Amino acid sequence: MICSGVMSLGLASRDRSLLAHLAVCSTSAWDTFMSISATAKKLGINFYDYICDRISGACQMLSMAELITKRAQELNLGASWSSPP
Repeated sequence: MICSGVMSLGLASRDRSLLAHLAVCSTSAWDTFMSISATAKKLGINFYDYICDRISGACQMLSMAELITKRAQELNLGASWSSPP
């Protein structure tokens, strides 16, 4: 959705389209970071440390998927998903 401020700038259609695309991308990035932040909080890890670890390429911390799997095993949440013996 293009905000009314963008429409009143008198920009060409192509420029408005680009700004609208950037707004959508920004919202998507914000949603992604907020989701990672909430998951990190639930897992008891520091969001800042996790992001720095991933961006730096150090990978000293487990990935979010591995952390979730580990926590699910600790809480025995996978039992309902396991195939019967």
